[in-house]
Amino acid sequence: MLDQEPRRPMGEWLLLDEAHAIKNRERRTYHSILTLRLQFDSCLMMTCTPLDNKWDDGYALLSMLHGHPITSFLPFQAAFLQSLPSGPDFPEGFYRERYIQMLDACSLRRPQTTIEQEFPMLGRKRIVTFALDPEDQRRSNDAYNMFKKSRKPSGRGGKLAGWKYLVQAQQYACHPMLVELKFERAALERAMCLNEAMDTIEEGDQAATDQLVRTAARVQWAARSHQKAFDHQEGF
Repeated sequence: MLDQEPRRPMGEWLLLDEAHAIKNRERRTYHSILTLRLQFDSCLMMTCTPLDNKWDDGYALLSMLHGHPITSFLPFQAAFLQSLPSGPDFPEGFYRERYIQMLDACSLRRPQTTIEQEFPMLGRKRIVTFALDPEDQRRSNDAYNMFKKSRKPSGRGGKLAGWKYLVQAQQYACHPMLVELKFERAALERAMCLNEAMDTIEEGDQAATDQLVRTAARVQWAARSHQKAFDHQEGF
């Protein structure tokens, strides 16, 4: 047998942001990151999201750290559960304290004063105001007025009618770029469809061309119907 060279790590530290994304040990994301973790000497995970799904999600994060005896999920359960065959399926009493000690031993957090300042409790309110660009303010107000009109009893679409206008109003006020990107994406999709249609017509595929003509006619009819409904709504 030939001697193989020892594995060379890719680096000293693997830094994982949004580490809670790997908390499910049964998903591909976890196994992919676990394989990547083996290529580094140490691992630092960062997250602001609590483990609020299942207590044993902590195993996924603990498995990224080396130098401890818990090398698989079964010893992890045995360490923090009173009984595997029977009893509660979550830590209680002494085992809960042991689980908390494990989390404290491998976790760092900001000082409590900093956390309370940056993330106030629900009972505290901090109002943040900022000036809007006049054009964004006008667009936000217009979209909100469209939402109110669509919610009238005479409007069409039922209870969900007009919610897209409410979303647009909020986006224009807080994230106007989201609305602009959505419009640009829609324009790009229309341009791509038009290019594909022109290529089909130039290739001389009569059946496909006829189908495109019928589809275009239905789209134009739907657009006219929508405009009529919009004009009717504007009259109220």
